[in-house]
Amino acid sequence: MTADPAVIVPIDVAGQGLLPEEITDHVAGLLADLGATPGAIGRRLAALGITGHRDESDRCPIANYLRRVNPSLHAVNVLDGVIEIRTEAGTELTVPASDEVSEFVSLFDQNYFPRLDASAQPNPAADPGTTARQEARS
Repeated sequence: MTADPAVIVPIDVAGQGLLPEEITDHVAGLLADLGATPGAIGRRLAALGITGHRDESDRCPIANYLRRVNPSLHAVNVLDGVIEIRTEAGTELTVPASDEVSEFVSLFDQNYFPRLDASAQPNPAADPGTTARQEARS
């Protein structure tokens, strides 16, 4: 049976008593599951409804994805070539980011994946008679 690509099943890595190297391997596997190219990673994240903020290492789509999949990951920072993680139990890990993940993050920060950007944007359904993003509401 194939898993639904639009469904995330959260895993509590801290609650399973995994060793740091097992958590590192698990996170590396989750990253590999996103796809083999930056485009595939973007499509997978979009299918999962994951968004993020550009130029924010702890709020990019990769960090948000890892926290959603692993609620026990207290802090996730996606940096240049590595992902720093701290679990709820206080375990600190550094996971190497693949070239594909690093390239995805770089392209996301350059706005190549606008559908994944959770930054504030104008409301496309605003009253067309308004100006300067100001909408008169009754």
